[in-house]
Amino acid sequence: MTIAARPQVIVASTEFFAPGGVQYVSRQAVAALKQVADVQAWALCDRAVPPGDPLAGVRFRFAAGRDWQMARWATTAAMTNDEQSVLLLMHLNLTPIAVPWLARGRRVVVFLHGVEAWRRLSRPQQFVLSRADLLANSQYTADRFAELNPDLARQPVHICALGIEDAAPSTVDATSPQIALTVSRLSAEDRYKGHDRLIRLWPAIRAQAPGATLVIVGEGDDRQRLEALARDVVEREAVQFTGRVSEADLVRWYSRCAFFVLLSGREGFGLVFLEAMRAAKACVSVRGAQDAIIEDGVTGLILDDDDQRAVAAIAQLFADRQRRDELGANGRRRFLAEFTAERFSERLRAHVVGAGTTDCVA
Repeated sequence: MTIAARPQVIVASTEFFAPGGVQYVSRQAVAALKQVADVQAWALCDRAVPPGDPLAGVRFRFAAGRDWQMARWATTAAMTNDEQSVLLLMHLNLTPIAVPWLARGRRVVVFLHGVEAWRRLSRPQQFVLSRADLLANSQYTADRFAELNPDLARQPVHICALGIEDAAPSTVDATSPQIALTVSRLSAEDRYKGHDRLIRLWPAIRAQAPGATLVIVGEGDDRQRLEALARDVVEREAVQFTGRVSEADLVRWYSRCAFFVLLSGREGFGLVFLEAMRAAKACVSVRGAQDAIIEDGVTGLILDDDDQRAVAAIAQLFADRQRRDELGANGRRRFLAEFTAERFSERLRAHVVGAGTTDCVA
């Protein structure tokens, strides 16, 4: 029995410690890989590890916004690291640093998350991706990427579905049969998330489900416009905006709501659906990446473009607690089986350093 050297992996991201989906998944990637590999984490925009952070023991390097600094690190590492080293890029904006790695025959893995991959890539980006191993958070992301980059359509893309930390559903607050919850950024660039449509439908929903309240958790530069829209179409108490809330308050909102709703057709994945399923809440959405998360009629509802049918389906869900509870319980079971942080870690480790990696080999 001989002791094998742990593989060396560099996880490079734009940020690890700011709010956001890519940042969250980047942190998860470091936590997952450090169990089986010698990991470094390179951050383009972060400047330090927050005090007491669980990743404080990882070797971080901070470029503080200096692209050239990260490029210098990559060039040096490509020349000094061994041939089994892996560079994992968590954002397409970082592809330039992969060039010296590819030139030295080193392995590069690029994780595709969503909208940043749904555009025609530049020639340099296409060069890197044509020679890298590609991961995507959903089949929807992979399909959109291939559609908009036909030169890369034959490049294999492996699906690595995301996950979040498990926690038992909260029992702090009694479920309100009248609250539907949305959790989302409220920025102008994210209008594809369907907030306008949901707010405009709310008077008709409320007519069929008296007292139905939509609670929108989140902040952004489009909040003021959305609040004005809500005031124009429905009673003030019918649509409530909380702004940004603490993690503890967010858990309480998931506990209180009757179900979760987000009518977004352009999610790359949708971590908020996992948060709702973790809390044993039914999910309501439309066609998109969430098709791989929400089982229509089993863990939630997938609505079509017909507004009248959407209103009827949402109003019926308000009225039928037994069905809500059944959908939510099914969602909780699906979450535990497929979408925990540990399940994501297993998938990521298999793709990046090989399935069943151990510290010892015969």
